[in-house]
Amino acid sequence: MTATTIRPFRHANTGITYLVGDEFEGTDEQARELCAKGFLAISDDSVPEGDPEGGLAEPEEEEVSLEDMTVAQLRAICDEYGIKVPARAKKENLVAAVKLYESEADEAGDE
Repeated sequence: MTATTIRPFRHANTGITYLVGDEFEGTDEQARELCAKGFLAISDDSVPEGDPEGGLAEPEEEEVSLEDMTVAQLRAICDEYGIKVPARAKKENLVAAVKLYESEADEAGDE
């Protein structure tokens, strides 16, 4: 199964940090669970025929909170969202910028 990181996270079991674009190294079940949570994209050729949900199971992994991410991970999310932040921005400012962007995106989606 081929799975690519689309949102930075730290794997709870291995402690490996995956950034956007990294190829996920884990079991198919873990990849499906992380895909369901929005962290990975699984290539179409890896979803079995007759299984439109891709065998998604109830997620067991815990999502890494923004506050638990590193500055590098937060900067990667800001870059992904197109948020411009100063080079010397502090971690709490990066967290606030991402939260503001996500809340505004949620509000725009509700309209």
